[in-house]
Amino acid sequence: MIPTKRVSRARVELDTDSIPGGLEQARRIVRCSEFARISEQRAVTANKGADNGIMAVALATGQDTRAISAALHFFARNLGHGGQYGPICQWEMNDQNQLVGELQVPTPVGVVGRLPNTNPTIQNNLALLGHPSAKTLGEIMAAVGLYSSYAAISALSGEGIIRGHMRLHNQAE
Repeated sequence: MIPTKRVSRARVELDTDSIPGGLEQARRIVRCSEFARISEQRAVTANKGADNGIMAVALATGQDTRAISAALHFFARNLGHGGQYGPICQWEMNDQNQLVGELQVPTPVGVVGRLPNTNPTIQNNLALLGHPSAKTLGEIMAAVGLYSSYAAISALSGEGIIRGHMRLHNQAE
């Protein structure tokens, strides 16, 4: 299988009254997403936000994280404005004033083989996910990546990454 040929997708529609900060926050998220389409540097950071969630699932299920990450960045090579590197996740408003997020990512994954068959932790994690097929595991990764993207872009477009992280650290003390 060519690593970038198996593409998994996830989509979410969020009512703005369910978003902290409401409609104005949703609009800021959309502006950040638009910026990632025109700025390769912002797109790299946006993709890292989604990749954090994807890699968590990949590690828990015994996947080749380097192959997944390489496929993601190869896939993103022409998603931006003018064919430049761009974001794998897009955020926009629909006609019902909902925030809509969509993510497409290549998922060269497997659920059989030496590692899943011999590692009890991986077996347990796959069991927790309902013994998914490789296709379903890719969809789970896409959904977690979309959620991770939402969390990152919400923090960026809200109080900011540094301030938000410091607040969380201070709460933990």
